[in-house]
Amino acid sequence: MCSATLRSTENENTPQRIITAACELIAERGIPHTSVREVARKAGVSAPLVIHHFGSKAGLIEACDRRVADALDTVFAPMRAGEPLTSIEGGWLELLGSTPYLGYVTRSIRDGGALGDRLFDELFAMSLDTDSQMCAAGVARPTDDPEMRALLLMALDMGMLVLADHAQRVLGAPLDSPEMGGRWVRAVVDLMSTGWLIQPDQLPPSTEPEGDPS
Repeated sequence: MCSATLRSTENENTPQRIITAACELIAERGIPHTSVREVARKAGVSAPLVIHHFGSKAGLIEACDRRVADALDTVFAPMRAGEPLTSIEGGWLELLGSTPYLGYVTRSIRDGGALGDRLFDELFAMSLDTDSQMCAAGVARPTDDPEMRALLLMALDMGMLVLADHAQRVLGAPLDSPEMGGRWVRAVVDLMSTGWLIQPDQLPPSTEPEGDPS
């Protein structure tokens, strides 16, 4: 599992530190309201140095997208290799509690625009590929509509992120806390592994007394 820390600010080099600062600010404010100057200030560097490394704000956002996609790819890699769904719990909790990446995804896609569309398309391709590899590994059931299933799998997680404030209100703790993050993962694993609905042929025999035939 992903035991190494996904983000360690103290050990980051300058470009990595800039990306981390940008992800944090965008998670809080969104792309339109995050400037290169603000990112530079948060990263402890000059604005010209940000441009030197990334060329433009768009180049910086592209680097953020790559960092986030790589982090998610690392978390879901065990599933693609045929390991149990529970194998993602440690990495998912680390993403929730130690990085701004999931907040970055939520804010970018919610804000929309060309940059948000690009990130969504990349994550959709990752979801589609993960499902395909899990089917090939024999741990997921094939489907006639892989695109729709990949989209539904994305919605299962991203919907929770969008509803994070409401989730905290009704559950009593934030989703990025170890307790709630663990509950989230276990509930998803249960739903995806055992299903929700009971088929008619799986219902227990009726115990109701039969009526008087006369």
